Amino acid sequence: MDRFKQVAAGSYAISVATALEDGTTPTVTAPSLAITDGAGVAVTTGTPTYSNGLLTFSVNASLLTKLDVYQCAWTGTQSAASASWSSSFEVQGGYICEIVDIRNSDRAFLDSAKYPLALLRAMRSSVQDMLHQQGRVSFIPRGRRVTIDGSAPDFFRGYTPLLYGQDTRKLLLPDVAVTQLYSGNVNGVDLTVDDLSTITVDDCLLYRSAMYPPWPFGRKNITLHYVHGLTTVPGPIARAAVILCREYLVGTDLPGRATATSIGDQMFRLTVAGRDGATGLPEVDSAVDQFGRHQYGVG
Repeated sequence: MDRFKQVAAGSYAISVATALEDGTTPTVTAPSLAITDGAGVAVTTGTPTYSNGLLTFSVNASLLTKLDVYQCAWTGTQSAASASWSSSFEVQGGYICEIVDIRNSDRAFLDSAKYPLALLRAMRSSVQDMLHQQGRVSFIPRGRRVTIDGSAPDFFRGYTPLLYGQDTRKLLLPDVAVTQLYSGNVNGVDLTVDDLSTITVDDCLLYRSAMYPPWPFGRKNITLHYVHGLTTVPGPIARAAVILCREYLVGTDLPGRATATSIGDQMFRLTVAGRDGATGLPEVDSAVDQFGRHQYGVG
């Protein structure tokens, strides 16, 4: 999945490969594209361009004002038959590291033929996911849509403060470092602008000052779209991302299960991912421990 840093003006270049299962690339004619947001709401349609097994389209940045994962439905005629392809892309608040820093980390990466931009972007995206998972926090602003349970007790089961001691004005989210609530839906009813104004965001909690109960009892009855993640990538995390990219891009002659190696008559013990740390790279694991979060929300 492509990931783009949000921009106020300009466009995002998206694409999808149209090769058949056997690797051939018949020409695509009469192509079309429909883009929807993470909730399935239509964003725009257009006519993509086909060339050498690839459909491409430029999306006006002004249409994508929220951080979200957008879905693309591509259609066309291929080999005299109707064909369709699907893809997705994410608009996020930044990059965990810059491509130029990855290239400058190793002289070999300056060879754009061997290490094309698409490869480096894909590796950066993979490393971003790994650091997010290990640190239990996004190190860049990202949008997320969740469906969770209401926090109020079930009055039909008999409510007493002794059995339900929680403050039902607060709602626990599955992400930390939440900074903005875009929208919400409670029991099938969208939150209005006034409703949203009564909600205070506090890290992984939403506090609401409306009439009781603010977050009604229910199973998966509350849907939210919000922004979470650090507003600025910490320097050690950005460096850790570059180190990880280099580690995975550059091959090694060591067996994948090796725990020790020797140079001459000297024996050296090797760090092992999972046992010595999340990645086995001391500088990376140290940065994740320093800037990560060790307490998550609800799931």
